[in-house]
Amino acid sequence: MAQEIARVLSDLSQIEWAKGKRIVFEPSSYRHRQVIECMPGRPFKARFANGEFSYIAYWELVRGDGSWNKQGVNLIPVLPGEPKRYLMVVEQRAPMGQYQRDIRRTLELSSGELDLRKFGPNSSLEFPGGAVEAGETVVLAGLKELAQETGIPEQPGILYINPHPIFPFVCDLAHVNYMGAIFLSSSEFAKQVQNDGGLRVLALTAGEIERNIGNGVFCSMNAGLGMWYWFERTVQILRFAASDWRSPHPLIPKSLRAYEVKVSIPN
Repeated sequence: MAQEIARVLSDLSQIEWAKGKRIVFEPSSYRHRQVIECMPGRPFKARFANGEFSYIAYWELVRGDGSWNKQGVNLIPVLPGEPKRYLMVVEQRAPMGQYQRDIRRTLELSSGELDLRKFGPNSSLEFPGGAVEAGETVVLAGLKELAQETGIPEQPGILYINPHPIFPFVCDLAHVNYMGAIFLSSSEFAKQVQNDGGLRVLALTAGEIERNIGNGVFCSMNAGLGMWYWFERTVQILRFAASDWRSPHPLIPKSLRAYEVKVSIPN
């Protein structure tokens, strides 16, 4: 497939249109670049060097070296003991700042209320995760991000992964995500880590998560709501029904893989 590099959108007038051609723009930030693909029959058109033609456009996430960051992974960490508690992190997400008047920012917990804005104006409650780097498997990347973002100690665990990629925003973003859940053997975690500019770590019960879905505080789809619905529908049902969690198992669906893993502290 033909491909050409452009500096700015107006440069389309200097580029020849050809069916299937990809025009990749230089990164517009530390993590985004726009891509245009020449495609006939689409409603959006632009003037190219050889006439007016239609195209489609989308974004790619990029790494610091400019390479395509095409996939990520997030995990739901389940602490041992009862009631079950789930580790979550408070990230700073710039788009949250654009909706300050539309979303609630105060967590309702059994111990009282917690205003997430005390951690930063763009606070977003999410499950830990991040990019799958070159040479990493989804499992290794998920375990690495989990350790970095929660400060948990080295320990064995039982990991469930959905092996099928999920598109968080298929109309505009060329990026897929994998989701999983890990049942930990230690209840230790750090309340704050320096990863990603500083993250706060919280442990919520299922009831607290449900309460803050209902009041709109827990509102991240890709790193939150979608994962929780998948976990409740798939992993929890399996854990209650199966005496043996290991793969292959007649109760483990094709949408799930189970592993016995060890969480290690990244160097």
